Amino acid sequence: MLEMKFALVSDLHVDRYPDNQPLDWLVVRTWSGTGTLVIVGNVSDCLQRTMREILMARRAFDTVIFVEGPCEYDGGHLIAETVEQLRSFAERHDGIHYLGTGPGIVIDQTLVCGIATRSHLDMRVVDGGQGRDDRSVDHVVLLAQRVRDAAADPHIREVMIVTHMAPHADAIAFTDDPLRDLEREAACTAALTPIWSDCLDGGKLTTWCFGHSRLYQDFTDEGVRFISNPRGYRGNLGDNPYTVRVVDTSTLTDEGFGGSRQVYG
Repeated sequence: MLEMKFALVSDLHVDRYPDNQPLDWLVVRTWSGTGTLVIVGNVSDCLQRTMREILMARRAFDTVIFVEGPCEYDGGHLIAETVEQLRSFAERHDGIHYLGTGPGIVIDQTLVCGIATRSHLDMRVVDGGQGRDDRSVDHVVLLAQRVRDAAADPHIREVMIVTHMAPHADAIAFTDDPLRDLEREAACTAALTPIWSDCLDGGKLTTWCFGHSRLYQDFTDEGVRFISNPRGYRGNLGDNPYTVRVVDTSTLTDEGFGGSRQVYG
């Protein structure tokens, strides 16, 4: 079994916290003992601020891997426009990798791949399927194909997937309006579930990181570890400091540090 060790965060919502509670990425990097950071969407309601935060994290970490969440679209950006900006942003900065549209990144024989946020899937269930965007189907199909290709590739010994949306029915997701969002959540999960339940050729898929939650979650099914580590909106998680998790893909346990330092908000 390989070891990929990384720091995991999601749903940071940096613009919802006072200025005196930023995340000190240098402290996180020193404590975590890993040079890889995975960010699973919803960094900010402002796309530009999301990119600034990722740049600050990159100054501390050797590698920053990320996908966006629905909040990155709150500024009124079109999906295609936002995806293109994030793709271009990552290409311009060494060590920053955007998983929304690319083939992923291989780190020490571990393929880390993913797809963009649920906005690519939402149109499947709007108005009973009217206005369906076939590109959403393509994103899911392509991700499944990457997993199958990796299973047949002797140079890849492990696969990790990163999506903002939850890929498992047991995952607890956050919805602003459960009556409105329940169908969309179920549709997104149903679209992603076959990737881990049917595409396990070779047993290489070991870890799936997801966001869109208010709760830290870590469970295993069919040999795949599902893990989410949200910061959430201020006040939703009480007064406890945010815990940055350090995940080792070769184990079923992880380390976490909450501490009393202000760096975690």
